[in-house]
Amino acid sequence: MNTNAHISWHKLAIMMVLATLWGATGCETNKDVEKDQDIDLDAPLETMTMTPSSAEVALKTMIYRWNATENRWEFEREIEHRDTVKFTVTGGKPPYWWRINDTDIGTLTTYGHRALYTPKEEGGNILIATDSRGNSASATILSRIIIERRN
Repeated sequence: MNTNAHISWHKLAIMMVLATLWGATGCETNKDVEKDQDIDLDAPLETMTMTPSSAEVALKTMIYRWNATENRWEFEREIEHRDTVKFTVTGGKPPYWWRINDTDIGTLTTYGHRALYTPKEEGGNILIATDSRGNSASATILSRIIIERRN
């Protein structure tokens, strides 16, 4: 068998597989994929903005005091904060659907184009707002524990 012909057949076979895969993935329209959602897919995409785009919220502060006699830091007390962060979305077309990626880390209370995030645990979260046309905006949230050392 001619080696060049053998290589050409392999190239042709690979091209046929890629063409088949590419053609198969391009057959659906957005309406077919999204038919279960109540989103107007014929409407043009609009820019949506979320403010703030990122936030850091203190969950609690742990206070340590220096013990000079034993030459070490000792836990003194813990202060719970449970601060909240308010987010606002602009642009898009109401109504808005809000969601967070990890409900174990925080909770979300929504009011139209505003949402209030309350942390439950230390960690990172992503907040996403989607409008009635499928436009979206997101923000990152970091819930953290503050360590304070006092002499």
